[in-house]
Parts: sequence; structure tokens; C-alpha cells
Amino acid sequence: MIQHYIFKNNDQGMTALELILVLIVITILAAMALPSFIVQTSPGVKLLEGKIYVNSINRGQEAYFFEKKKFSASVEELGLGIATQTDKYNYSIKLAKDSAYHYGIARTETFKSYIGGVFILPDAKDLNTKIVTTTGIITISPNPILEKPEIKTISILCVKDQPGNFIPSQPSFKNGIATCGAGTTQVKR
Repeated sequence: MIQHYIFKNNDQGMTALELILVLIVITILAAMALPSFIVQTSPGVKLLEGKIYVNSINRGQEAYFFEKKKFSASVEELGLGIATQTDKYNYSIKLAKDSAYHYGIARTETFKSYIGGVFILPDAKDLNTKIVTTTGIITISPNPILEKPEIKTISILCVKDQPGNFIPSQPSFKNGIATCGAGTTQVKR
């Protein structure tokens, strides 16, 4: 078959089969490139970057805490593959005694900043401790196999009410309720 193409008479042009094969290859290449192109150019996806990344950092921090029994001080250490700076946001982590805060600060005036918080829940003193959150009730039951109850976490994701590169207020965890700070609103997941 290769000899056919090498010694082919150039005056004949392409056969229908060759034309179909070329069209199939072009279609496959276009289908592979299209999703990437849409993500790069779609304004809706760009608006969601901060929400998606800060929520991912929240989840990564919870998994890290579950495994290491401590919070990570850096985005890189979580191993999520999230850059600390993109063209839209700067991402960072700030630790406190029993919590970790995750910032997605907008780099322009057109996007809203995000903040996430992961809080260590208080130890369960009895068999079933109920914690009320804005997203529902969490029941903590001690692990009967362990001598002490498992340490659990709860997270919250908040968005700054106004667009701009302002640092949002930290969320808080009081009386079993995680709430967003002043000037921010909880993001429904």
C-alpha cells in the first residue's frame, strides 16, 4: 500500500477514501481541542475559577488534616496542582489555632474574592454530639474502636459581596455554627 502512494501519478488527485480519512483525522483533532478552547474563552468558567480553587483547597486541607492531624501552611503542600497565582487570582493559606483559612484574592476589579475556612470540631464528649451548621446538622459519634473520638473538621466557602481585590473577612465557628465574615456570603456548593 505504501508503494501505491510513493509511485502514485500526481495528476489523479485524492481518492474518496483518502479524503474521508483526512476529514476523520481533522474531526478527531478538533474534538480533542474544542473543550480546552471553550474553557479558555468562556467567561462563565473564568468567573468560577476562584470558587472552584478555594473549594478544592478547603477539601484538600480537610484530607490533609485527616491524614496528618495538622493543617498545611501552603497550597503546594496539599498536592492539588493549584498554582498560587493565576491571571485572575492569588491563592494563599493562613493558619490559626484550630482553623485554616484559604484565600482566593481577585487580581482585578471585575472578579469577586473568595475565602474558605476549615475548622476543627470540638471533641465529642458523649456518644452523639450534634453540631448545627448553615448547611445542616452534623452528628459526631466517637469511633468505638479508638480510645478517643476521631477529630473531625467542617468547612465553609464564602464570597466577597463586592468585586475587587479586597481581602474578605474570615469566617468563624462559634456555638457549633460556621458563618461567613462581614461583607461576605456563603457559597452553596
